[in-house]
Amino acid sequence: MAFFLLGFAVGFFFWFGPNVLAYDFPGKGDAAAWSEALPHYNLANRYLEANRLDEALEHYERAVELYQYDADFYVNLGVTKRKLQDYRGAEAAFRQAIAINQQDWLSWSNLANSLLKQDRLSETIAAFEECLKRNPPKSEREAILKDIADIKKVLSYRGAGSNAGSAGGAKPVSASKQNKKQAAVSKAKSTIKTGKKDQKEDQNKDQQKESGSGWDYVR
Repeated sequence: MAFFLLGFAVGFFFWFGPNVLAYDFPGKGDAAAWSEALPHYNLANRYLEANRLDEALEHYERAVELYQYDADFYVNLGVTKRKLQDYRGAEAAFRQAIAINQQDWLSWSNLANSLLKQDRLSETIAAFEECLKRNPPKSEREAILKDIADIKKVLSYRGAGSNAGSAGGAKPVSASKQNKKQAAVSKAKSTIKTGKKDQKEDQNKDQQKESGSGWDYVR
């Protein structure tokens, strides 16, 4: 019986132990609460990697319920909600991560992508600009700058469409011109392919497209 209990204890340590040892207490709040939350976070990571999203969500939510000062908890909660197409929930989680650590460029990038999924383009640009202030890697900076330029094109096309015929005596835009403008918007959208990876996710498992937002090419 003693051997069985010892084996269980060792197994428990190796199941949670490596992440615990490699992961430092954030230094705020109750360390005991963080220690209680960490196994839920570690387990949720495994569920997220296996694409068992409902189970991952349950344990991330439990982790942030127990401890509210770890930005990584909120980042991965946001990733899970984004994969579940809860873009407002993802936005809220990323904003909480930023409130804890405003200097993490990846959280700003994740926030921008969740706003883009909601078609909130001006806010997307603002979030990307905040990301750029946090010195992302060169390749990411170049991709973000291109995304911003393409989003501005979309906003420009939309503005041109909404202003057409608004002035007194202005001629209505022909159907063919409207179709051309719509095609231009679609072309601009298709070039926005934000390649930023989500924090803590497997780099090779984030290629699936999402649906339901009108920005289905955003990963």
